[in-house]
Amino acid sequence: IGAFAFSGADYGQPTRYTSITLPNKLETLGAFAFQSCQFAENELVLPNTLLWIGDGAFNHCMRFTNKSLTIPSSVIQIGRRSFGDTNGKPNEALGSHVFYNFATKNLEAFNVESGNNYFVDVDGVLYSKDKTRLVFYPSAKKGTSYKILDGVTVIDELSFGMSGTMYRSTGNEMNKLTEVILPDSFVIKDITDDNILNKGYLNNLSAAVYKSTISEFKFSDTSSKYNEVDGCIYSKDMKTLYVIPSGKTDVTIPEGVEEIQKYAFYNCQSLRKVVLPDSIKNIREYAFYNDTDLQDINLEKVHVIGREAFRNCEKLELSSDELSKVYAIGVRAFEGCTSI
Repeated sequence: IGAFAFSGADYGQPTRYTSITLPNKLETLGAFAFQSCQFAENELVLPNTLLWIGDGAFNHCMRFTNKSLTIPSSVIQIGRRSFGDTNGKPNEALGSHVFYNFATKNLEAFNVESGNNYFVDVDGVLYSKDKTRLVFYPSAKKGTSYKILDGVTVIDELSFGMSGTMYRSTGNEMNKLTEVILPDSFVIKDITDDNILNKGYLNNLSAAVYKSTISEFKFSDTSSKYNEVDGCIYSKDMKTLYVIPSGKTDVTIPEGVEEIQKYAFYNCQSLRKVVLPDSIKNIREYAFYNDTDLQDINLEKVHVIGREAFRNCEKLELSSDELSKVYAIGVRAFEGCTSI
C-alpha cells in the first residue's frame, strides 16, 4: 500500500471509511497510508507478512478499538518515508507520527510477537530490539509516571503525543501521565532528520512530548549533562533552559539563567505565565512558538528575541516599555500575537 493511499487531506478533512481490514499478504504500509481515517471503528490487525510501517501510517486514526496492537514477527522497520530509508542504520533513526492519535482512548499496550529481531515490547511500550529507541508509548496506558529505559538515545516524534487522553475524558488521575523520567544516555539536540514534520520548530525531546499531559521531567540518577528544576531541564551550569514539559501551566525560571534555547516552550498550549529572571538576555528562535494561552511574561531584561519566538501567542499582552532593552527582534517574532 503506497504513501497517502487512503489518507485524508489532513486532520481537518478525514476520510469516511468505517472499517479497515489489511490483506493477508501485505508487506509494506507507505508513509501516511491511512492518515486521518478517523471513522474506522474496528480492531486493526497487522498481517504476519508485514515488513514495514511508514511514518504516519495510522496518524489520527483515533477510533480504532484496539486495547492492544500486535507487531508481527515479520516487521523489520517502523518509521521513515520509504522502505530502507534509514541511512544504513535500520531503526536507529527517528520515526514520525507512526501511531500518533491511534486508538486514542483505547490503546493500552503493544505486543511484539516472539521471533521479531527488530522490536520488543517492555511493559506495553514499543522499543527497538536493542532498546536504544522508544517508538511509542500507548496513549491510554495507565500510570502517572514513566521511566524510559536506560540506554535509550532516540525517542520518536509524538511518541508520547496524546498520552493522558483518558484522563481528559474520564477525570481519572491514574490515566494522567504527568512525569517522564529520562535516562542519562539521552542527549537533547536539534532535529536534522528530513522525515520529521516539525523539525524546524522542535528539539528531539519537545518533539516526543508535545500535545501530552506531561508536566515534569526528571532523571533516573544525577545527570552528567543537565539539571532538572521544577520538572524543566537546564544546562549543567544553569545558564541555559533547554526544554519544559508541554503540560506546564506556569514556569518561574531561576536567577542565573541567561538564555532560553530554541523550541524550549514550543506548543505548550496550557502555559499561561512565565517569570523570567533579571539575568535573562537571549530568547532563541521559536522558543514560545504556538503557546496560544500564554498571557503573562516579563521581557524587561531581554536583549535579543529570535525569529518567530512568540509567533501565534495570541493571548500575549505586552506594552512597548517592556521591550525597551531589546536591541534585536527576529523575523515574525510576534506574528499572530493579536492581543498586543
